[in-house]
Amino acid sequence: SRQHGVTISEYLRNLRLQKGLKMLRETELPIREIALACGFSSADYFGKVITAATGKIPSMHRIR
Repeated sequence: SRQHGVTISEYLRNLRLQKGLKMLRETELPIREIALACGFSSADYFGKVITAATGKIPSMHRIR
């Protein structure tokens, strides 16, 4: 997997991140439930990963 510039764990974290962002935009589920459904150990960790990747906290990705 390094041939594509990412490790397997980075690839999987990115897949989980993309799924989480999609769920934030398309559902009304609580952030904690989305985090757990996407394989993150906690809502706090999910929030840190999303904020690091996008510069926005999870609630800012909700469609209003």
